[in-house]
Amino acid sequence: MDPQPTADKIHWILEQMPHLYRVAFAARSASRVANFANVSDVVPSTAHSEATRGLRYAIQVARGSAHRDDTQVWFDRLQSASVGAPSEDPGFAALYAMYFAAIAASSQSDASAGLAANTSSLATTANLYANFDHPGHYRCELADALLLESHAARAGADDGTPIDPAALGPLWPNGEPDGWPEPVPPPGFRLAIDPGDADQGILQEVFEALSELHEVHTGYALTYTVDGALVRAEAGVPA
Repeated sequence: MDPQPTADKIHWILEQMPHLYRVAFAARSASRVANFANVSDVVPSTAHSEATRGLRYAIQVARGSAHRDDTQVWFDRLQSASVGAPSEDPGFAALYAMYFAAIAASSQSDASAGLAANTSSLATTANLYANFDHPGHYRCELADALLLESHAARAGADDGTPIDPAALGPLWPNGEPDGWPEPVPPPGFRLAIDPGDADQGILQEVFEALSELHEVHTGYALTYTVDGALVRAEAGVPA
């Protein structure tokens, strides 16, 4: 698969797509390579945490559960993180893709196609720097673009129509490339929540936020089961 015609085709499809669908595409592009930043020894932990929040924010925006941030704030954070960064490093390229997903999410609809395309380009660059299957990565990117385009047409979606990025299925439909970095599992922990007078809706939002955070860090959403007075969580299927 020739990279440049494929990138041009992806950009063209993004231009036809509603705004939140572009954001979903950017979020999946960044999520696909986020593990390069997660396992990096050179990406500063502060920048990684910030970019992780940005990727989570992009996912929330696509789902229609977050308001638009100030785009300049995310550009400034990206610029700060890039100071002194090594060249041709897959961890930093993935980090920039995560920031650009947040920038696309916070942008106006007339700019989001180009920003989503930039996110895809950075994700592909991270993959290239790490010497993984370049054509396979492009196939995943193009498949996402085509699937979102088809979904938007069927749904009659406009710029404000939400779409859950996870609804498109696995990030790597045919499996991750051999040797792909494994997600870094967060340490196990117990969380005690005193619900007080909180209603069920608020507790549901807390559990959804925990699942989204886990998904950004590991690629796995959480599923919950009630066990007496406890709520137990386990990692589900990769996003």
